[in-house]
Amino acid sequence: MVAAGGRGVAPNGRVGIVMAEWAEALRTLGFAGCFACVGWAVAEDLRRRRIPRASCYGVALCGLTAQLVGCGAPALAWGLAYALAAMLLCALALQVSQLIARGRRPPQPPATSPGAAKDAPSAPIGGGDIRLIAALCVATGPSAPSGVALCAAGTVAVCVIGLACGRLRWRDGVPYAPFLALWPIGSVLLGP
Repeated sequence: MVAAGGRGVAPNGRVGIVMAEWAEALRTLGFAGCFACVGWAVAEDLRRRRIPRASCYGVALCGLTAQLVGCGAPALAWGLAYALAAMLLCALALQVSQLIARGRRPPQPPATSPGAAKDAPSAPIGGGDIRLIAALCVATGPSAPSGVALCAAGTVAVCVIGLACGRLRWRDGVPYAPFLALWPIGSVLLGP
């Protein structure tokens, strides 16, 4: 028997039910893979202060799968648009922070001197952080702003408490991936 859409369907509609079950299983697997890759990124950022590229690519690929299966191409388009905007904002923030840092510090020794690398200021956000942010945008699609809100709130809360208690100083860096791990949780709980 052929349904109105031209697809073969058993008289009881069982094929459609099976396809829906497979799609839901694939979506769940995509989200599980996304959470696993975020967990890997957090562990490596805490341990080595580096986020592996493969974990970011895993987040993007697993999230892309979940978005396409669960919400379709429009959700993926939103995620890609948010990823582009996030990367542009991160690049702008890096440029502004470098301009501010140049205005506040004394002239640096040449890069070939022994103490140059040790004294060089670090960027407020690294390449791994930016890749993970872009991957999370793709993975969470239209609900990315909810994830960003929870991630930012967690970051601000921990840093304010750390500064108030004297455990952090303004120039200290913190691993950012643990805060980025709040992103998918916020996206799932708060929604679009």
